[in-house]
Amino acid sequence: GAPQADGKDMNEDIVLWADARWVSPWVLSVWIALKEKDIEFQVQELDLAAGQHRKGDYPRKTVTGKVPALTHGDVWIGESLAILEYLDEIFPDPPIFGEDPVTRAQDRQVLSYLRSDFAELRRCMPFEGIFLGGKTPAVTQEARDQCRRLLDLVEWRLATRGKAALTMADYELAWMLRRPIHYKGPITAAARVYSNAIWKRPSIVSWLKQDRSRFEDAPAAPKKAAHRAKKKKR
Repeated sequence: GAPQADGKDMNEDIVLWADARWVSPWVLSVWIALKEKDIEFQVQELDLAAGQHRKGDYPRKTVTGKVPALTHGDVWIGESLAILEYLDEIFPDPPIFGEDPVTRAQDRQVLSYLRSDFAELRRCMPFEGIFLGGKTPAVTQEARDQCRRLLDLVEWRLATRGKAALTMADYELAWMLRRPIHYKGPITAAARVYSNAIWKRPSIVSWLKQDRSRFEDAPAAPKKAAHRAKKKKR
């Protein structure tokens, strides 16, 4: 069965399955959780443009065939939000969600919102362009409107979180804000300060330092393959 936190069957190897280009924000989210909890783990890179996530047992083991995935011993977990929940239950200290039912629900609300909305913002302001350069789509009015909704979400977050410890909601909002910051979209001074401060945390800096040089300014894949790959990076 699944390892238990109190027995800390925690000697079992933990592997984070990541995109080889190191540009997936959902992989970053799990990376942050592992680092903030000081959990030892290994990384297995998959080249999404080459379709490695569709080969072998990976699609069956992960159910979704996407990255990130996590293996803990013989346990496989797919989907970033499920992985975050798993890590917080198995390794509860330090927590990466709020300390009570209300704040935990608010954290999940933010994480779910970021995954289910803002598609045009993500399309026009891709993470790939921040780290690898290359040509990116023109920023549409819809993307700018979604930036403003993102800023409304950040304003709400800053007004409700008080002086509580950072949680995954803050980390994900911080990296989502890198998009308008990098692409010169709508941004407020408060949102910029909030994102910049979190972006300097060691857990994120360690991800930023990953070697992407072999992919810089290189096309992700032929156009159709790139579209399929993009759908898998979650």
